[in-house]
Amino acid sequence: MASVIGERIRALRERYLETQGDTADAIGVTKQLISNIERGYTQPKIDVLVKLTDHFDTTSDYILGISNDLQKKTGYTIDTDEERIFLSGYRKLRPADRRLMTDTMMRLLDGNAERRLA
Repeated sequence: MASVIGERIRALRERYLETQGDTADAIGVTKQLISNIERGYTQPKIDVLVKLTDHFDTTSDYILGISNDLQKKTGYTIDTDEERIFLSGYRKLRPADRRLMTDTMMRLLDGNAERRLA
């Protein structure tokens, strides 16, 4: 029987359009561990919980079922499926490709600012 923790992790994973393998790779654990947590067979250790909260940009209180507040107080929220897909894809990139994406985004933002001023 799935626990609150397992249900929350599965919901977050699906929200980010990730497989169990994607999530496992992103946080450095096995797919089997993610599966066992989601099914309520085991609970995540503290280090895994911290990695999950960072990966899914949420709080341990949310994953543990203490709070229903999904987002960390970071000043931004992920509102659309497009934003979740973009962020999930970005997290799967190698560091060099992440820098390329960041540089591309900055050029696009600069171009938009220039067009607004013109």
